[in-house]
Amino acid sequence: MVRLKIFRYDPGLSIGPYYEEVFVPKTENMRVLDALNLAYETMKHGSLAHRWFCGTKKCGECAISVNGKPVLACWEAVSDDMTCEPLSNFPIIRDLVVDTENYERDVIMKLRPWMERRSVPLFPEKVGHEKMRAAHALSKCIECNVCSAAIPVEGVTPARVKYAAGVGTAALVRFTRFLLDPRDETDRRQLAKAEGMRPFPKFAVLRGVCPQGINILDQAILPANRVLFPSEAEGDVEDGGEPAIFIRASHWSAFVRLEARVRSALIEAGVLSRVAIPTLSEAYDLIESFEVGPEKSSGVAAPL
Repeated sequence: MVRLKIFRYDPGLSIGPYYEEVFVPKTENMRVLDALNLAYETMKHGSLAHRWFCGTKKCGECAISVNGKPVLACWEAVSDDMTCEPLSNFPIIRDLVVDTENYERDVIMKLRPWMERRSVPLFPEKVGHEKMRAAHALSKCIECNVCSAAIPVEGVTPARVKYAAGVGTAALVRFTRFLLDPRDETDRRQLAKAEGMRPFPKFAVLRGVCPQGINILDQAILPANRVLFPSEAEGDVEDGGEPAIFIRASHWSAFVRLEARVRSALIEAGVLSRVAIPTLSEAYDLIESFEVGPEKSSGVAAPL
C-alpha cells in the first residue's frame, strides 16, 4: 500500500488547512498521479482537487510538491509514504491546485516570450547548429512552473509574492530562450530594463529540478546574467533549498519559500505573525498594514 498524506484546503471556507490520510494499493511502475487518481475515487464525493491533462510529461499541468520537492505527478514514481502539497510560491485555489494565471499574464507575457522579426526571412533560412544550440536547449520547457516553485522568492505583499529578480525562474527561462536565439530581433536588453529585471540569483537546486532535463542554472540563468548584467554575472552559487512555510493573507494563501534571513526579518518587523495550525509545522498570517520592501537583501517592512 501507498500512504498518501494530502493537503486539503479551500481558502473560501473557514475549515482547514489540514491533511487527509489515504491508503491506495501500490502497482508496478506506479506514478504519483496514479495514486492521486485512486485517492480521488476513495474520498467521499470526489472532493479532492488536483490538476492533470496529458499524463505523459508534455503539458505540465500536474505539477505539485511531493515530500517537499516540486515534481510532475505524472512522471514521479511513488514512494511508500508521500506528503502531497500544492506548488510553493503560487496562490492556492483549492487542495493541490494553484493559480498561475496572474503570473502568466502579469509577468511572463510582459516579457514577450515569442520571436519577433522585422522582415520576412529567406526560405529556407540557414542557421548553424552552434548558433542555435543554446536556444534549442531551452525550447524543451513545458511551462510547468516547477522551477519557480523550487527557489526562494524575494518577499511577500498583501497582493502577491515577489518572485526572484522580479520575474521568477519560469519567466526567465522563456525570456532567455529568445534572448539566445540569433533569429529574434527584439531588443531584449531594453525590455529587461523596462520590466525591472535584476541579476538572477544562482541557486544550485536549479541544476536538477526541471522535469525535461534543462539545466536551468547553467543553460538559462548564467547566460542571461552574462548578456544582461555582465558586471554582476559571476559569483558564488547558493544552495537555495529553503523549506516552504504556509502564509495566509486576505487575498491569497500559499506555501512560500523565503530565505531564512528574510523570513527572520519579516517576523521581527511584525509583518509575519505566527499562527498555530495543528497540521502545519510552520504557518503565518501576513499583517496587511505593512508591505515588504522590494529589495531582496533587506527584507524590510514599511507601512502602506
